[in-house]
Amino acid sequence: MTGAEWDGSDIPGWAESDQLRRFYRSCFHPEIIDDLYLARGWARDSRTFAKYLADSLAYLIEQRPVGTGGFQDLTGYYFSTDDELYDFLVDLRDYVFGNRQEHPIAPAP
Repeated sequence: MTGAEWDGSDIPGWAESDQLRRFYRSCFHPEIIDDLYLARGWARDSRTFAKYLADSLAYLIEQRPVGTGGFQDLTGYYFSTDDELYDFLVDLRDYVFGNRQEHPIAPAP
């Protein structure tokens, strides 16, 4: 699937969770992305959202289904390289669900 065709619908939980769709479509906005540390609290407040978010991040990190262009089309945030994008997603996962103490800071677009 090319980036331009990617709409995120292959992400686990995408069809079921409006909150997950809003998370990816809104929280990666350039003016909001550095506030993604709030996802840790959201995941702790809602087991359902936590499950969708954990599954979606695992899928994205393991499958790498899209490049930077398609991710930008969906989220509004530009990552310079695929590695930069997926490294950020790993850091986000490790902060929300793992032992990472400091929330990830998005690379400058």
